[in-house]
Amino acid sequence: GAAMEMLNRSPFEAVREGGGDPFRNGMMSFMIGGGAVQEYLEEAAVLAVQLREEDEASFLRFAVHLVLYVDSVFPELSTRLAVPADDDGTEYGEVTLREFLLLRYASFLASSRNLWSQVALYASLLSNQHMIDMYADFLLQVHGDAERQMTLEQAREFFPEGADIVVLRNVVRDMILGDQEDFTRIPGEPLAPSGISPVNARLMRSIHWMCYHPEHMPDALVCTNMLLRRFFLLNEMDASDPSQSNLYDSKYFIEKVLPTNLVDMAVDQCGSNIIGGNAPHVPEPMVQNLKAEFVSFESFLKAHTKYAQFLDVISKTSPCHNAKSGASNRGRRSAMESEISDKLERNAFRQRKVAICKIVIEAARRASDGWMDVLTFAGGWLVDLDDLASIDAESAVDAGEMELRAAEMKEIRSTVLPAAVSMLHDVLGKTASWMEQMVHDIVDQFGGNAAKDILVSLFHTFDETYRSSASQAPMMEVVTTSQAAPAYWYKKAVAL
Repeated sequence: GAAMEMLNRSPFEAVREGGGDPFRNGMMSFMIGGGAVQEYLEEAAVLAVQLREEDEASFLRFAVHLVLYVDSVFPELSTRLAVPADDDGTEYGEVTLREFLLLRYASFLASSRNLWSQVALYASLLSNQHMIDMYADFLLQVHGDAERQMTLEQAREFFPEGADIVVLRNVVRDMILGDQEDFTRIPGEPLAPSGISPVNARLMRSIHWMCYHPEHMPDALVCTNMLLRRFFLLNEMDASDPSQSNLYDSKYFIEKVLPTNLVDMAVDQCGSNIIGGNAPHVPEPMVQNLKAEFVSFESFLKAHTKYAQFLDVISKTSPCHNAKSGASNRGRRSAMESEISDKLERNAFRQRKVAICKIVIEAARRASDGWMDVLTFAGGWLVDLDDLASIDAESAVDAGEMELRAAEMKEIRSTVLPAAVSMLHDVLGKTASWMEQMVHDIVDQFGGNAAKDILVSLFHTFDETYRSSASQAPMMEVVTTSQAAPAYWYKKAVAL
């Protein structure tokens, strides 16, 4: 420090005038002293930002380290250094020359994948806000899993405690809420899975930033629900024809992308507040709300999957089939042989009807139960358990974001719940219609008492009320209590 002060007061500026090489000029400036050191540092900064390609990398690196050295031994001089006149710092706000050059150099390192391992070190030398903003902008272009882990671990090593999650909150939110219209696949970014758009695949993978460390899991749940709301809002579900809704992105996201224990880990971590530093945490009441929100989405998607399976079953399973008639051989049979043959034929026909009814009833039951789980969801589907008033002021989610979340949930409920009712009604109506066609098929083929016997036996097979009873239910009762009876499903539809 004393040597720098002596050089700064040296009167021999003329020694430096004839120099042309910037490195030689630097050495001469430090030997001359006086105002030459400050003048040289400011000129070097101008040259560093004007040069391009390899020259820029080399001299910018030199200028950065030189200013860092001056700042460490003579901080008073460092504060007097002016930002280049052609770039007065408006790109980064009002900054010192040290901050300006560090931002330029860190941005240069971020522009080349083979230099990414050095970005965190230089970013850590910036002021707190510039460090967070710069590193968050940098991480927006990091999409490979190995590179994500490397850049995150370096931030945890070099940044103040707790700063890593602040950066990640900015990164993931910017990706989910940002404009993705001008999508360009970045080198090293994985290809999108089949059936998923490249934009949505990138959004899904962004959650992985928060899945490497347990203490980040509450934030992962915040952003997971944020993305699920985006998918549901963009889906534009039509209650008049909900079967056309495309929820594949949301299903793939939950089933294939997210950790299976995300919700449980988020709940476990929310009470520990082990993020450290001054980083705000996600409070427990909010995590409970987020859990209810996630489980709401999950229950709807599971119900929709069962509904799609039901539609597939009902479209591929015919309620009608022909009995194997032995009419061509009846002339050669005795009356007893014909009676035995007819009984065997009716029994085989009934068993086949039982088999196909079982398939349809199971699919209908699973689908209708799934939709009832949505409509009778504890506390209300997509409804918070706690209101905003109980949320900690130090929450990682600000009031504006919470208000947006509440508005989005209300909008989703207004379209999704009517669609759920419509799809449940569709299950009940289609099943009743299928059963009705099956009854007509039996009556058309056998008629009279033979048809009645088959129907009574068939209805009792699927009558839960009387299955274990010693006596069978009367015909008028079984037509409303048996799951093989059309009236059973019509009655449920009317009750809905």
